Amino acid sequence: MMTDRTAGLAVVGHRDDVIPFGALGARVIIAGEIEAARRAVRDCADKGVPVILVSDDLLKEMEDIIDRYASSTLPAISALPGPGGDTPVSGERLKRLVKKAIGLDYTG
Repeated sequence: MMTDRTAGLAVVGHRDDVIPFGALGARVIIAGEIEAARRAVRDCADKGVPVILVSDDLLKEMEDIIDRYASSTLPAISALPGPGGDTPVSGERLKRLVKKAIGLDYTG
């Protein structure tokens, strides 16, 4: 059960990456440094936010947090690609989430 009713989606990361999501009703958390981002992700997960997107350059430093929630249905934690598009981190994370959700590797 979600205890923080502000959003079903939280977006954590660099200001320019996350601000646009506020218009969609997402909980926006500006965190340009890894420790602030780690705290934000743990806080959102503890409050029951079901979907958490994190700037991909920050998410690559959070394997321990990703692993902690990997066996749970929620929260779904994924990389938010930066202005340059997908990176190997965001692409691989999305692939794992889809496999977890539908049980198939969509890339064949």
